[in-house]
Amino acid sequence: MPLSTPASPAPVATRPHDASSLPSGVLDEALAAAGVFAALHVSADGLLLDSAGALHRDTAEAAAAALTAATAAIRGCGTAIAAPGLARPGLSRFCGEFATLTLLAQPLADGSLVALAGDGAADLAAMDLALSDVAAEVRRRSSR
Repeated sequence: MPLSTPASPAPVATRPHDASSLPSGVLDEALAAAGVFAALHVSADGLLLDSAGALHRDTAEAAAAALTAATAAIRGCGTAIAAPGLARPGLSRFCGEFATLTLLAQPLADGSLVALAGDGAADLAAMDLALSDVAAEVRRRSSR
């Protein structure tokens, strides 16, 4: 019997909500930024915690692992090129711009990270604002 592929991506199954989970709907709100087609919340160890948008589960999980590796690599670069004697630089955000894709990611205080993926024409300022809103929601939730 031939395998059929779904017409649209299957919804991404996520871990059960716990203290490190984002409030329901936060990632969906980030999709309102111009050109954004996916939002991810990734654990510190590279596991997909939650996602919104048009990524298939397998793609979202692979992206989660890759984003965690990229975060570690970028932190290492920052440490390697930091001025001697200064404190280790903290990573606030990082961006990857490709011909048809823009990635913007931000590590969070709990060790997880959130990331937005936009098409090649995505508005980087709007993506930045949406990512700031997600991070602010995480701070509000953790201060309760």
